[in-house]
Amino acid sequence: MRFSSKQLITAIDVGNATVRAASVSIVNGEMVLKGVAEKCSYGVKKSGIVNLEAASECIYEVISELDAQTNSKTRRAHYGISGMNIQGVNSHGVVAIKDGEVDQGDLNRVLDAAQAVKTPADLNVLHVIPQEYIIDDQKEIRRPMGMSGVRLEANVHLIMGSQTISQNIQKAISRCGVIPQTATFTGLASANSVLTAEDKDLGVAMIDIGAGMSSMVCYIGGGVQYTHVIPIGSEHVTSDIAIALRIPVQEAERLKRGHGVMLGDNAADESLMINASRVNRSVGSKWLNEIIEARYQDIFSSIKAQMIKYDLKDQLSAGIVLTGGGSMLPGCTEMAELICGVPVMIGEPSSEKWGEGLASPRFSALAGIFQQTHTVDNTMNLCQDQQINTGLFGRIKQMFEENF
Repeated sequence: MRFSSKQLITAIDVGNATVRAASVSIVNGEMVLKGVAEKCSYGVKKSGIVNLEAASECIYEVISELDAQTNSKTRRAHYGISGMNIQGVNSHGVVAIKDGEVDQGDLNRVLDAAQAVKTPADLNVLHVIPQEYIIDDQKEIRRPMGMSGVRLEANVHLIMGSQTISQNIQKAISRCGVIPQTATFTGLASANSVLTAEDKDLGVAMIDIGAGMSSMVCYIGGGVQYTHVIPIGSEHVTSDIAIALRIPVQEAERLKRGHGVMLGDNAADESLMINASRVNRSVGSKWLNEIIEARYQDIFSSIKAQMIKYDLKDQLSAGIVLTGGGSMLPGCTEMAELICGVPVMIGEPSSEKWGEGLASPRFSALAGIFQQTHTVDNTMNLCQDQQINTGLFGRIKQMFEENF
């Protein structure tokens, strides 16, 4: 069946290690997955574009594969954004209720007031996330629409991201003949795809262990209270293995994925052959896993330090939920529990909702981009469409616009 591009919603997650994209259609108000594509990333480092042409080509190849699956042409796409300069801050806004009853205009004004804060250079507000509303000193209101009162307040969490990183991702997407739409912080996207409403009410920390960095988003009392990005991810583990064993990165990645395990003290020390040119030797599995454990200890120690600094531990009744491709190594939850001292589990997008196509921790951000753009007022995602008509990909874009 051929799907019109107007019937499909597309999301792209441009990561350090992998570029992923998927398309869904909306059927009776529900999202139905129509295609998924992924490819090893190049031209991207620390979640930012470092080679525009290479990144554009990679995105183009992923979109082409996706279009072949859906028998359609991708015209627009929502996208994820991350980076070490992601910042989360709590803010407050207050306005008078104009006609004595809260309407949409009052909500818009109080949220505008709450985000009227001084932002660091090059940072834009990506998300304005309400924590609670207050009407005439009555607190913990979640849906104030239609309620009576004189004074409306809002406590919110603002997530800010780099305007430069966002603009360059937009350029890379635009060169593929695709119009970039709303930007979503991938940490928030992952949280929305793997956490339940009960998790958020009880208090939970979502940790997305990506390739280049790990994102931490904490919910307390149903709302986001804290956001942080840790500059360590699964690529650092691979790099440690490659350096310690003096082997190529690709072989280090193979060993990590095929034989890596944490807290495997009782496991036999197996001899693992290294498959690389000019390398004719083996490595003990225990030595390999000591290298892996050391770097994951860094990740979880950083998380613990943030929990202590912001007095979060006793507020996380639902513990920690790990997700992202870096969370899939055996023993990851056990090590996190040992270091952080709270219950830990692995989270992934629901197979009931997404089928098997996105039901893996590595697709959490991609699934969450759909949920964010489908359920949240997109005016809160402050992103401008940019259209770039240069080079090969600009000509492809122009051809799309002229013929479809």
